[in-house]
Amino acid sequence: MIFLQRNEIILYEKKQDWKFIINYLYNLWHQNQYNIPKYCRLVTEYWYVISELRSPAYTTKIEYDEMQRRLYKITNFGLENFGHDPTFLWMIGYFISLQPYHFFDMKFISYEDAETIGHEMLRKATELEPDNLIARVLYLGTNNDNFDEYRKARKQLSNKLDEFFSENTIVERYFRDIFVKP
Repeated sequence: MIFLQRNEIILYEKKQDWKFIINYLYNLWHQNQYNIPKYCRLVTEYWYVISELRSPAYTTKIEYDEMQRRLYKITNFGLENFGHDPTFLWMIGYFISLQPYHFFDMKFISYEDAETIGHEMLRKATELEPDNLIARVLYLGTNNDNFDEYRKARKQLSNKLDEFFSENTIVERYFRDIFVKP
């Protein structure tokens, strides 16, 4: 299990009350900012709401801008404090390599430089934990150097997905989906 599990998250996801979830997780994280499962859960929920639910039905422009500012702040905290943690590195590195503009203010960094940070985080995660299948699949998937190795690692990972993503939250379904889709 990678993510912090809380019944409140599952309950409010069913209600699609994303504002409650991200505020709940933000407050929970503030109680112990150095707890990596809390941190990773917080970032993934923010990323999901910002990137997937950009509709006015879920958030106003003002709320969206505030969530974006918080995500910048949360990202910087993680980069300053968790650069040694493989889970932080693969998870946040993946999101940054996918959508760097959600994690950095593009007025201060180029898209390419931000994307490179994400790729470097994935590389470092695989160096710290060479047997971490999630980190390896994400790194190989963004690297394009060895498709056969990527395909082999992805097949190994697909057999173990329930070990890593055992709950049925939206974020865990997202990860299961990206690892099983061709």
